[in-house]
Amino acid sequence: MSRSPSPSREPADLADLGEAADAARLRADAARAVAWLVIANKPFYPLYIWWLTGHGLAEAYITALSAPLYYAAILLARRDTRWLRAGLPVLGMVDTILATKLFGGGSGVELFAVPCVLLIALSFVPDEARITRGLAVVICGGAVVLHAFNSALVPLWAPDAVVVLVSMHVASIAALSLFILFRFTRPG
Repeated sequence: MSRSPSPSREPADLADLGEAADAARLRADAARAVAWLVIANKPFYPLYIWWLTGHGLAEAYITALSAPLYYAAILLARRDTRWLRAGLPVLGMVDTILATKLFGGGSGVELFAVPCVLLIALSFVPDEARITRGLAVVICGGAVVLHAFNSALVPLWAPDAVVVLVSMHVASIAALSLFILFRFTRPG
């Protein structure tokens, strides 16, 4: 004999589902804002590099080639927000690995893994813990690969340019991390 759910329990379950859907939607909206921020800054990054150091314009433009992938994640979120919420930190880590390869290990760019971890921590509802854990493994694996195959600075950079480059990257990482924190913790 099967038991049917009690009428008093059913609306609470539906309410819980609705709350989870709302929470996922709010997280997707925040992830979308972060993706647009990244897309908007991609064309300017090479100019910052060149203006501050006098070098690296071509290398920095290579990193700008990933902008359409962030836009694709935004478009895929129309079908399922997990495409954006999961894709954003993964794309960020791929960008971090590529930029570290282009600019070298001491450029400070490898620290962009920090915003990727923040995105994983804030983008998913508790019911999506498996996704969160899986992405954490991917990002941490990327960080291990980054460390294991970390190259020295590209000979292009003079010591004074390295200081400027690291300072610029640290400031950018701090600003991006704050934007992520403020956007994901914004009420409603």
